[in-house]
Amino acid sequence: MDNNEILTVKNLNVFLGNSRILHDINFFINSGELSVIIGPNGAGKTTLLKAILGLIPYKGEITIFGKDLNRLTKNERDKIAYVPQFFERAYSIPITVNEFLTLSLQNNTDVSKRIFEFAKIGDVEKFLNKRISDLSGGEMQRVLIVRALLSKPKLLLFDEPFSGVDKVGEKAFSDFILSLKKNYNVTAIMVSHDVYNVTKIVDKVICINKRLVCFGAPEEILLEEHFEEIFGKSVVSHKHRICKEGGPCKFYEDDESDIS
Repeated sequence: MDNNEILTVKNLNVFLGNSRILHDINFFINSGELSVIIGPNGAGKTTLLKAILGLIPYKGEITIFGKDLNRLTKNERDKIAYVPQFFERAYSIPITVNEFLTLSLQNNTDVSKRIFEFAKIGDVEKFLNKRISDLSGGEMQRVLIVRALLSKPKLLLFDEPFSGVDKVGEKAFSDFILSLKKNYNVTAIMVSHDVYNVTKIVDKVICINKRLVCFGAPEEILLEEHFEEIFGKSVVSHKHRICKEGGPCKFYEDDESDIS
């Protein structure tokens, strides 16, 4: 393993009964990189995330911080943070954002200082006194990210971060993630079906459809043949491949819809 690798996945297979959900997945993520796992519905994206989190049985190797996932200490596991797609329970709790975040650091003597530090980065400080129930989808997403950051993780995992977020929220989220990379060297992996938004900000793309279809930098692997293999001809027929001379190739929708 390269000393710069935070996460390495080798020959990963996941079974549900007699069915193999993931087939021989291989990739690696370096320190400070932003990566996204893309694929159609049912491709195994969330299953892969659960395997990395150690929540489901698997065959193969998952190495985090240079150690086998199953041999990580509690302190090492605490350096892995997860941001869920939804956190509906929080909406029903009659507390403010600041109180919600304070509960996450109840055993830490530096609570206020740490909350202010990360809330400022995520532009959350302006609604710290707002009730959780009054937050928009994009605001709640940023609060959950700040909550995950309070433990100062080395590896941050997101499940569908753009789901239910409007265009303004998408821009705010993208800016937030890029600021984390710049200021804190955070290593992050996002699971998403939203190819257009996420691939604009990441360093690596992991394309799966039960197996690994492609892996690498966006400009290297987001090619039409890969999209057809992942999403099918019906999706590719609605895309235009535009390549600027000397620059990366990108895909643009014929309409406003996302790939799903």
